[in-house]
Amino acid sequence: MDEHSLKIKCYCKPGVRNKTRSKGLEISYQYLGAGEISAPNNEFNSPNPTYSKFRKFKTKLSLPLLNKDQLKLIIGFAYNAEQFELETLQNDYQGLIKTTDDLNFKSTAFNLNFGYSPNSTNYIGGRFKLEYNGGYENIVDFSKRYAIYSGGIAYGIKKHEDHEWGFGIAASKNFRRQGFRVLPFIFWNKTFNDNWGFQITFPASYNLRYNMDPKTIFVASATFNGESYSFDQGNNSDRMIAYNHSEVQTILKMERQLIPWLWLDLQAGYNFNYSSSFELQLTRETLLEIDPGDRLLLKVGIFISPPDDFLK
Repeated sequence: MDEHSLKIKCYCKPGVRNKTRSKGLEISYQYLGAGEISAPNNEFNSPNPTYSKFRKFKTKLSLPLLNKDQLKLIIGFAYNAEQFELETLQNDYQGLIKTTDDLNFKSTAFNLNFGYSPNSTNYIGGRFKLEYNGGYENIVDFSKRYAIYSGGIAYGIKKHEDHEWGFGIAASKNFRRQGFRVLPFIFWNKTFNDNWGFQITFPASYNLRYNMDPKTIFVASATFNGESYSFDQGNNSDRMIAYNHSEVQTILKMERQLIPWLWLDLQAGYNFNYSSSFELQLTRETLLEIDPGDRLLLKVGIFISPPDDFLK
């Protein structure tokens, strides 16, 4: 039987069978091991400053706003806070690096996701996101100096439940750039059997998936991440600084159902520094390039995920 013999209209549902879980509410804590901060250009004397840990707290909430056969809308809120804890600091590193000691770099984001299916084998998805990144005091500061605007749209092709692919563009504008930066991407998701599959978004994310059983999913992944934060150096509010960091993370993670709706998220891997720097926010003049080193990564979290048939 198919949609023609049954005389009903079917619409494409994004995602492949046995994919990683969607997350309604997520709370997690990420820990990066101890290390030292060096200057790639060897412009400072040794010994280098050291830190005991670099930690990141994350909470995220997604709620369905509209759930129709063809059109789905989801609104979301996310709050992240990351922080260095410095141990030793030589005179050469006073100033910018000292300012980051125990400073909470915060990111508060609001987003709207949509999905539209014109037929049974194709869909269009998109996201619009507004976030505020910086070393401000409260949970969020709506000042323009912290604002980051981003979004993307993708076209997906899914001819059966185990295989989908598509392409799209993503655009972003932040306090470091006047105009939008536009980048293309390609995604390819495939399930081979009840146990194995992969989920790839080129060029940023690569995931090999093993479903041990319906309640346990293992994923080996490599992803590229990056963040920018605006903050003031000391009490000088006229000297706005942007702290930028990007890294490649290789991770082995497990998603395990604890009880219906509630899942455990455990991750372990390595964080490889790609680029880290401080720059003047208004002129984009680089003040200092740093290398916080490559570090062990551990993450633990819980999240709420509705059963597969909940939104049908």
